[in-house]
Amino acid sequence: MSRTNPVVPATSGSLPDDGDSPSHHSSHEMNGSERKRTGEDAVPEKLMPVSNEPPASDTILAKLKRCVIVVIPPGGILASAFNLASSSIGAGILGLPLAANSSGLVMALVYLAVITSLTIYSMYALGLAAQRSQIRTFEGVALALLGRGFALFAAGVRIFHGFSGCVAYVISVGDIFRNIISSSDSAPQFLRESTGNRLLTALVWLCAMMPLVIPKHVDSLRYFSTFAVSFMIYFVLVIVVHSCTHGLPDNIHKISVSKDDDAPVVLFNSGNKAIEGLGVFMFAYVCQINSYEVYWDMTDRTLTRFTLASGLGMTLCFLLYAMVSFFGYMDFGRKVDGSILLMY
Repeated sequence: MSRTNPVVPATSGSLPDDGDSPSHHSSHEMNGSERKRTGEDAVPEKLMPVSNEPPASDTILAKLKRCVIVVIPPGGILASAFNLASSSIGAGILGLPLAANSSGLVMALVYLAVITSLTIYSMYALGLAAQRSQIRTFEGVALALLGRGFALFAAGVRIFHGFSGCVAYVISVGDIFRNIISSSDSAPQFLRESTGNRLLTALVWLCAMMPLVIPKHVDSLRYFSTFAVSFMIYFVLVIVVHSCTHGLPDNIHKISVSKDDDAPVVLFNSGNKAIEGLGVFMFAYVCQINSYEVYWDMTDRTLTRFTLASGLGMTLCFLLYAMVSFFGYMDFGRKVDGSILLMY
């Protein structure tokens, strides 16, 4: 007994669906999720909120952010180099002219070149240890390689270094305020006293220094590191200009090759004084404390890229340190007895 399929009447001008037409296949191929999405997207235009604000992509801050990301991409070589350079450049740069006075000008430049090379090699060694051990912290690597005792020692060194570095920065800020206020005739008497100076220094520490330790990743500080290095370059240029217009033209004709108590500038010093400035040069290159944080925040993380970032950062430090040592020492000569900030 034969069975026939019911024929659906066609609407005006249409043919009956025989099961092989494209419309038949398309209706069966549409799944439930597509029908649900079609229903959710079918929102009347009059219900859509209308905003008169410009799109986020067209705002000035968004454009500035895109430009910064293009120039200094997060986790890139340049961002890592600025973070390492910012970790090195600090209060130590202020004592370089005094260190050059102790060791001699030529020996100061030799010390800087040797310490720069050794610092880059130390960063390579730390990156190699991080790559092979896959440990993300300085103390963790010390624990895995040298045991619990040395891990506690490394943690103590990091605590001491962080605290002493913070104290050095605070002292430098206090010296800056003291010189600025003492040379101003309109400054209040309260700010001229030690209490007012301490209040300003504490406010700068609370509002500008302490918030920088809040971000979870070191790479988040790449903007602050870039600005910090830029301002330090400006500071070095000020030292160069002041030296060229004041002490350098006179002291350059009074240079002594060996130790001479009457010469304002000495190229090679001798005795115990010749190595007194070595500690200052070494302190100016302490960036290993943040090496693992910088390494693990890199996007395309390789030992070669990390070493290249370290080389760029330390080379920038060497150029700035050499300029400060040379021009700062040539400006004031043997009169330098402390921070270069106190000489202006």
